[in-house]
Amino acid sequence: KKDMNMRKAITPNERLTATLRYLATGRTLEDLKFSTRISPQALGRVIPETCEAIYKVLRKYCKCPTSQEEWKKVAKDFEVRWQFPNCIGAMNGKRVAITPPPGAGAFVSRANYELLYFSFGSNGRVSDGGVFQSTDFYRTLESGSLNVPKETIVAGRNMPFVLVADDAFPLRKDIMKPFSRKVNTPARKIFNYLLSRARRRIESVFGIIVERFAVLQKPISIIDLTSVRHIVMACCALHIFLRSKIPN
Repeated sequence: KKDMNMRKAITPNERLTATLRYLATGRTLEDLKFSTRISPQALGRVIPETCEAIYKVLRKYCKCPTSQEEWKKVAKDFEVRWQFPNCIGAMNGKRVAITPPPGAGAFVSRANYELLYFSFGSNGRVSDGGVFQSTDFYRTLESGSLNVPKETIVAGRNMPFVLVADDAFPLRKDIMKPFSRKVNTPARKIFNYLLSRARRRIESVFGIIVERFAVLQKPISIIDLTSVRHIVMACCALHIFLRSKIPN
């Protein structure tokens, strides 16, 4: 924006400061105007625009594995950290409260609390499995274009590389979920424990992101769904960026 005779344009530094403060504190635009000296109407435009710019700049850090070697590295991290072999990601859905309709997204995490894939924009009434099936990640997985490695031998048996999920997702050759608790043997209890231990990484990622970005702790007051999507995607991209630069 250009400076006018009546007022000066909001500088890039002011835009970034206001946006990061909004994401980190979750304060209302009406409250934020006092610390930024920017009107709520202008903040309603500036924050989504800046979030979109943040995601575009940090998108290079949001990489999904594209080769078998990269997938094997993800699986090796899960085996070393959480004793679950051939796991290429922990998967779950997350509902974000907005005004008026709730929105939902699908997320896949690595073993080290980084997001491997994230997508946002589905209706919150759709199940986690339904949200996942509407993503480009699912379509790429279905077509075989993800280059996931073939089966390997684990404990003397052929085992495919899998995503671990909860009961909301369908059981497939490439998606592993817990055994039913109705028929529980000691072996199944151990399996469920190990699977849940690996799957909890995605729950921990949600906790870290929500704790870091308080804007996600309550309904987002911005009504425009495209703007909300920019806000959520910027939070995820910033999380990945911070994890890559400050892993501890």
